[in-house]
Amino acid sequence: MITLKLDKNNDLQLNNINNISLAKDIYAVEQSCKNATMALLGEMIFNTDQGVPYFETVWNGNPQIQQAEFELRSAILDVEGVKNIKDFSIFVKNGILSYNTTIETIYGDVAYGV
Repeated sequence: MITLKLDKNNDLQLNNINNISLAKDIYAVEQSCKNATMALLGEMIFNTDQGVPYFETVWNGNPQIQQAEFELRSAILDVEGVKNIKDFSIFVKNGILSYNTTIETIYGDVAYGV
């Protein structure tokens, strides 16, 4: 798998000669998982049925953590190259929903947090 590489601010990352960098293999899968879970339901102009329904599960009244976890897991499992979710924990701290996960990819396991 190959995709455009993003920096910590989700901006395109340039290499040392100012060309667009690429993320490959396990790094591309990890980045794609992060992007999939950050996408809001309906915001993708060509796939408006995809994305996480944050408004319905997190932002509207009391957070529905179990529903949010289900949606986040589903978004991760839909990413090309993901075989399985080995570990997943979700939590709200200071009003911010975050998660940590370990996923099994076709390239090996990767752990990250958002």
